[in-house]
Amino acid sequence: MTMTRLRSLAYDVVTRRDGLAGWKPHRRRFRTLSRSGPREIERHALDALRRLLVHAYATAPYYRETWKAAGFVPSLTTTVEDLRRLPLVTKRELRERKMDFVSERFDPAALRLDYTGGTTGVQTAFYRDTGCSVARFGRQWGVLERCGYRPGDKRALIWGAHADLRPPDATGRLKQRFRQFGCAEAVACCTVMRREEMLDYHRRLQAFRPSVLYGYPNAIEQFARFIDREGLARVRVARVICTAETLRPSQRALFQERFGGEVFNLYCSREHGCVGFECERHDGFHVDAGSVLVEILRSGRAAHPGESGEIVTTDLLNYGMPLIRYATGDLAMPSSSPCGCGCALPTFSALHGRVADTLYRADGTPVAGLMLTDLFWEQPSITDAQFVQSDIASLDVHVVLQPGAPATIREDIVNEVRSIMGTQIAIRVRVVADIPRNPTSGKYQEVVCAVPAQTLAALASEGIL
Repeated sequence: MTMTRLRSLAYDVVTRRDGLAGWKPHRRRFRTLSRSGPREIERHALDALRRLLVHAYATAPYYRETWKAAGFVPSLTTTVEDLRRLPLVTKRELRERKMDFVSERFDPAALRLDYTGGTTGVQTAFYRDTGCSVARFGRQWGVLERCGYRPGDKRALIWGAHADLRPPDATGRLKQRFRQFGCAEAVACCTVMRREEMLDYHRRLQAFRPSVLYGYPNAIEQFARFIDREGLARVRVARVICTAETLRPSQRALFQERFGGEVFNLYCSREHGCVGFECERHDGFHVDAGSVLVEILRSGRAAHPGESGEIVTTDLLNYGMPLIRYATGDLAMPSSSPCGCGCALPTFSALHGRVADTLYRADGTPVAGLMLTDLFWEQPSITDAQFVQSDIASLDVHVVLQPGAPATIREDIVNEVRSIMGTQIAIRVRVVADIPRNPTSGKYQEVVCAVPAQTLAALASEGIL
């Protein structure tokens, strides 16, 4: 029996102890659905949606109240078009009326409490029932299999969500070592990535020899560049799997070159688990239609192919606290055609960051923040950068510089930024020692729009936005 197989068997024991027994049938269901034809996938998703809507109306006060006001009563003949008549759920409503979203058929004390990722620092609490947690766990392993990662494979994890990095109590050294063997991962917390921590992590990975590198793309990039700066031996893996932040084309190229592995991108969230995943063609995302229904909306209507719109999700698994037509704040573009890989799961073509990542030129013209994040790719003197806009007349650029940066670096930064933001905007370059990450999630926001809502409303009324 191989060591990979032994680790996989140990992992089965660990997951049972963690309350996730029964996840494997859900992995099989994902496999089956991902191999099905489009009509079968559509029928499966519609049946799951109808059951959820009926349940939410009957047992969750928020939906009963708001849907009655909208004149909507779900049934086993409800269609996706009917769903689109319903109001969206925002994070603000979820914070203010959290308990009204909880199903009356569940004891809140028996539900699992979790929090949104909080890229901007504002986290929102929500609940998940145990059945949902188990199903989501199994289906995510089905997704990871498609990326070439299976239980028992060694994983280097660069992560920041502290709740994920604190394993359930395992009293006794033997139990701790058994858990470490079964999980087969070497972990680095990316909330603070100091030189000493990264040197230690590199040393551990050289001995561990992982086959998968998994984590936040910005943190993986920081680690890759650190290895280059320090002249350390390369860490080689078969797969690099990115999630939780937008993966830029420059980062994909960097990871493939530095780590040698095929790079896969996942679209996941704390609220819904793994929503979308790349196949071997790396041309957009497949949606796990057995787990979530995805809409991409622009100004309240379905976005057309080639248009960017906000991702709105309906969780088909969480009956303890249904999240129906939930506005994620993430931006994506609908696909114009099915994926050529042969998998008939629905797709969307690209992620474009978050609604909050949009910046504005001095005339009010919106600019996708993602256009700025690769500006300094060929500037080796710039370690990290963050763009912060508080008004449409100016933009602050926070940069972390390497020692010996050229005297012209500030002028170079201004010229690069104005090539995107226009010549009328004032650019302030601020050299900082560090760009802090969210202390809970380990993420940091590269683009921050703090333009007052009144200003954006005025631009919209003038037809600029």
